[in-house]
Amino acid sequence: MENETKVTVEIVDFEVDNSYDSTSFLKLKLKLAHDGKTRKGFNFSKESLENAAPTIINKPILARVVFDSDNKPQFGSHDKHLEKDYQNNVRIIYDEVPIGIIPEDNEYAIEYDEDAKKSYAYCYGYV
Repeated sequence: MENETKVTVEIVDFEVDNSYDSTSFLKLKLKLAHDGKTRKGFNFSKESLENAAPTIINKPILARVVFDSDNKPQFGSHDKHLEKDYQNNVRIIYDEVPIGIIPEDNEYAIEYDEDAKKSYAYCYGYV
């Protein structure tokens, strides 16, 4: 669509929900964004965080996964590099791949962090 708005969220932090019993997936509590000015210069209100809840339903969780010297996965974020195509045009190549999903029943919530003095948007996803 011509006027479609695309939203990408860079996950700030996550924690594993150990109460979820599965041999196939990890359930993660994802810290998505906070109100106020972000590192990238965006400024979100608490209301905009609340209104963003439907925009993440059934979205993939993307990450760049590299393995360290102990063969343990290390997760990057929205890493990318430049590459020339067959016509010598420079293109952006994204190094991230889908590793999970944020489902419809993701328990989206806004929580206030007293120490940081910010409201954070959280949800659950599976990897």
